[in-house]
Amino acid sequence: MTTEEHRIIAERGLQRLPDDEWARLRRQDAVIGPLAAMDIVGHPAADDATGQLELSRGIGITMPLGFTHLAATTPPERIGRTMGSAELGREAGDAGGPLIFGAVATTVGLAAGLGTLTFLIAVIAVVCAVFLRHDTRL
Repeated sequence: MTTEEHRIIAERGLQRLPDDEWARLRRQDAVIGPLAAMDIVGHPAADDATGQLELSRGIGITMPLGFTHLAATTPPERIGRTMGSAELGREAGDAGGPLIFGAVATTVGLAAGLGTLTFLIAVIAVVCAVFLRHDTRL
C-alpha cells in the first residue's frame, strides 16, 4: 500500500480492517468497478464477475454492484448519508423480508408468503419512484 493510499484510508477511519478483508475488498473493487461504469451489464460480464468473486449470479452480484454504482454517482458531500441509508435499507430487508414471509407463509401458505413479499416490493418501488425524485436544486 502506498503512503497516499494509507493517508486516504486513515482519513476515512477505515484502517481497522484486517489485511485479508482489505485484500477481498480490493479484489471486489477491481472486478465490480468496471461493471459499475457500464450502462448495461450483460450476462457474459455478470457471469465473469461472479466467477471471479465466487458468488452466485443472482443476488450475490446485485448488492455489491448496486452499492458500487450508488457510491460512484453520489456527490461527495452526500456520500455518508446516502450509503448509510442504503445500508439501513439493506439490513431492514435482510431482517424484515424473512420475518414477513415466514409469518404469512406459516398462517396462509407458501404462495401467499411469496405473493405478499412481491406485492410489498412493488409498492415500495412505486413509492420510491414517486417520492424520491432527484432534486436538482442541491
